[in-house]
Amino acid sequence: MLGRIAVRSLIVGLLVFAAVEVARRLGWDETQVRTQAVLSLVFARLTLAYVARARRWTFERGWWRGRAVMVAVAGTAALQALVTLVPPLGLLLSMAPIPPVGWAMALGAVLLTPFLCDLASWAARTPTGGGGGEQEGMGAAGRGHDGGR
Repeated sequence: MLGRIAVRSLIVGLLVFAAVEVARRLGWDETQVRTQAVLSLVFARLTLAYVARARRWTFERGWWRGRAVMVAVAGTAALQALVTLVPPLGLLLSMAPIPPVGWAMALGAVLLTPFLCDLASWAARTPTGGGGGEQEGMGAAGRGHDGGR
């Protein structure tokens, strides 16, 4: 389980690092770079709510049924967007509005996080992926208490 958490954290960290480096190379000021880091981190971490709940794949059939999770994720994303878009609110947190490419990078983190986490889980489940086909604590159905993730 700690291995899966570490892999997911590494994936999110690498995506955020990439977004920050792109922002720096685009010549953004430090406040915009910091805002990009927070925006990408928050949005990517929000997708982990769905990654952690999935049995095999993040957006498998029925993923939308957890209304409480969906409301929490949507509410958090909306608040983060509000803080990023409304300068007086952003100043309270030392954040600044970012160009559209920053929003595109944050969206990229949202889309890539579940894909890369699912890919890592799949690689761990395959016999050649280092997982030996069976993970510790997995039953005959090939899933443990957390769905084999």
